[in-house]
Amino acid sequence: MSIKVCPKCFEAAAMHEQWCPECRFPIANVPRAYKRCPKPECSKRIEADKKLCLCGADMTAVPLTMTCPKCERQQLSENEDCANPTCDHSFKESAPARICHCGRENPVLEANCAFCSRTMSETDIVHIGEAKYILVSPDGQCCIPVGESAMTVGRAAAGVYYLSKNVCVSRYHLNLNITESGNLYVTDKSSNGTWLYESAEENCEGIKLPEYVELPVSDGCQLSLAGKKGSKHETLLSVIKIFG
Repeated sequence: MSIKVCPKCFEAAAMHEQWCPECRFPIANVPRAYKRCPKPECSKRIEADKKLCLCGADMTAVPLTMTCPKCERQQLSENEDCANPTCDHSFKESAPARICHCGRENPVLEANCAFCSRTMSETDIVHIGEAKYILVSPDGQCCIPVGESAMTVGRAAAGVYYLSKNVCVSRYHLNLNITESGNLYVTDKSSNGTWLYESAEENCEGIKLPEYVELPVSDGCQLSLAGKKGSKHETLLSVIKIFG
């Protein structure tokens, strides 16, 4: 059976899981974990739940191999810090938090937002880490943390399990970057375009972003991927600034 390993608590989870069942870390984009045969003459990749390699080697004590979410280097799941000497990612990070749609951070066990009293669901749980903003879908099934490092959103990047439902979204649809002053910028790299709406109001007129031009986006605006808001192929994401 194919599984993946939570990069925070190292618990195994099924590939379809979007949240770690143990610590609620978002694992939608975590790739499949596997074991590497310890015999040098073999070194084959083996499914994580297999006890024996095809060559007969005992796999029960072999640690799982996982992928760093920052630099994507493959390494053993027992590491506390990324094995890549040029990557500063640590797997020992702060606890998850429950983020309300107002952008405020709450403890995971809180059912109602302490700031606006809104009742929060499990989809509001997100690991903060260095996140300054989150991108949230209207149905709450997609919540993408945006940290200080530049990142790409698309069917082959952040949000892959949600965005892959829409084949009109590009594999590497747009780039997000946060400046030293804390401002968020977006760059469209897609085939079918991205539309920016300054608010969620129905009468708000959106603009199509020019390709490969970095433009600022603000708290409360919406990004419509692969089509205008309300069109057949659009995928809508709201931009929410996190207030710690």
